[in-house]
Amino acid sequence: MKKLFSRRRSGNGTRAAQDLYIMINLPFLWVWKIGVSRNAEDRARQVSKNIPGWMFTVAAVRLRWAYAIEQWLLSVTAWARVSIFGRGDREYRHILAGLPALVIVLFLLLLKYAVYVGLLVGVWYWLRH
Repeated sequence: MKKLFSRRRSGNGTRAAQDLYIMINLPFLWVWKIGVSRNAEDRARQVSKNIPGWMFTVAAVRLRWAYAIEQWLLSVTAWARVSIFGRGDREYRHILAGLPALVIVLFLLLLKYAVYVGLLVGVWYWLRH
């Protein structure tokens, strides 16, 4: 019998929260990568082995629907696709698309920790007055 109320899986088949990350390539600063992984730092090491240069994580946020947000970001920034050697060719973007994607990821990070940020701002305001 099929379960009526089962936990829905994300598009890549996992129920677990994943890291939505933005990486930058050094020395090719115009090459950015948008993706999801269980561990963004491990993924940066894996990607660095397959392409020229080194990939560094600029921002990462652990979300339940990281895959859906990643797919949306990739579709919105498809015009800035960069061809580079290695795997994940469709996830590499030009810096012109990477910067707005970075702003979105940082906004999601802020939303995730809004309560803590609010408390810190409140304490800071209380201490200043």
